[in-house]
This record gives sequence, C-alpha cells and structure tokens, in this order.
Amino acid sequence: MSTSFDRNRAQLRCENFLNCPTLELWNEADFKSFILTVPQAFLLSSDLIEDSKNFYFKGVLSLFEAIKSIEAGLFSWGTIKLYYSIYYFLRSTLALNGVAIVRQKSLYYLKVASGEGPVKKSAKRYNSDHSGTINHFIDLFSASDELLSQVIDDTNAYDWLMQRREQVNYRERTFNEPNYSMFWEYIAVQIQNGNLERLVNDYVQDNYVLCFQEENAPLAIPLKRALLTKDKFDKQGISTDLTIDQKNVLTNLLPFKSIALAQLLT
Repeated sequence: MSTSFDRNRAQLRCENFLNCPTLELWNEADFKSFILTVPQAFLLSSDLIEDSKNFYFKGVLSLFEAIKSIEAGLFSWGTIKLYYSIYYFLRSTLALNGVAIVRQKSLYYLKVASGEGPVKKSAKRYNSDHSGTINHFIDLFSASDELLSQVIDDTNAYDWLMQRREQVNYRERTFNEPNYSMFWEYIAVQIQNGNLERLVNDYVQDNYVLCFQEENAPLAIPLKRALLTKDKFDKQGISTDLTIDQKNVLTNLLPFKSIALAQLLT
C-alpha cells in the first residue's frame, strides 16, 4: 500500500538511493552495506536542512500548546506535549548536525558525509523512534550538549522527561485533573499565584541550574532545549522559515506576550 502523506525527506531520499519505491520493499542487507557518495551526501544534507525546519515548527507548537495547557491547569497533556517538544527539537538538532534518523525495520542513524554508512545499535533502547532518537543523540552529542552536563536523580534530562511522560501517560491510573502529578507541585503553585510568565522568563535566562532541579525541570528542560535548537539555526545561518500564518498560530497560543519566547519565532 502506498502512503498518502508527506514523510521526512531524508527517509524518502534513502529509499530513493536504494531504488526502493516503498519502505516495505527495502532489503536490509542492501541498506546495511550502503555507503554515501559525494553527490548523495549533498542531496541528503539539503533534505535534512528542510526536515529540520519542519521538526522545529512541531517542537515550538508542542511547547506553546503545553504552556497554554498548564496555564489552564491541564498538567497531564501538558506533560505529554512538553515531552514531544523535546523529541522534535532533538530531531531538528540532529538534522542540523547532518545526522539522519532512518527506519528500516530497526532504527539507524546516518552521518551525512561521503563514505559514511548507516549505523544500527542492537540494544532495545535504540529500536523505537523516541528512545532511539534520544539515545543516538546522547551517544553523539553528550560532550557538547549543556542539557547533558548534569543529571536529575541520576538520570539525564531527556530520559527524565520521557519517564515523566510515561508516568502520566501509561503508569498512572488516570489523568489527575483538576490535580496534578507530584513533580508539578512547585510550578503548579506558581501558576496558581499568577507567576507563570515570571517562571518562563527565569527559565529562559537560567544558566543551566534550574533545569536540573526536579521542581523546575518539567518546564525548564523543554524551554532550554528550544533555545539551544534555535541557537543552532542562528549559528549556521539557517532560517527556520516559519510562515506568517505559523507565527500567528504560535503567538495566539500563549497566555501572555513573552519577549523571552519571541526569539523562538525570529
């Protein structure tokens, strides 16, 4: 069955390199032995830049929807949206760094350079799109990513937030509204006291201290990841290409006008 939706350009490009019209017809042995040529690396690099922009919009939209949710006291779906923002920002950052995440039954990463080939890790944590993305990112960029410089309860920031999402989505019996999971307590009280905008500003300006404190981490980590991803675009001189309509959707989501968050839309 042919797909009727737009898939990631990097995935489609790799299928094209193997002369494969659909994912189901891929030969894993052919893919494992595949080596990028100079022209192929150039094409795939261009695809990744465009994919990075799509992932970025998904990340900002998820982040702003989450802020709107928690401002309204809806912390369960807020948690899930914040986690998804992290996932999309990591995908965007990987793409900007010339790393394609490609699925061929299992998950592979492919550094976009002549002579490089797909890499598959056998451990279970690399097999799903989400945990695979996070763990490949950690393996490749743990030495340079500020959010991996410390841990929260012996857990890196990305896994910590993924665990909170799994707690809310799968482990807890029901969503807790009108209450919230205990890890939200400090932020929830601040929101009830009308301090959400101040919190957001504090997290944006934080020098990577608050994001490793459990009481602040649920919101601080996604905000700092968003800023790191936007900074990667800026340093590489690449526009996020957000349209006027997309920017309007994003700004209308926020419960307050935030100068601190406006930089994500430039």
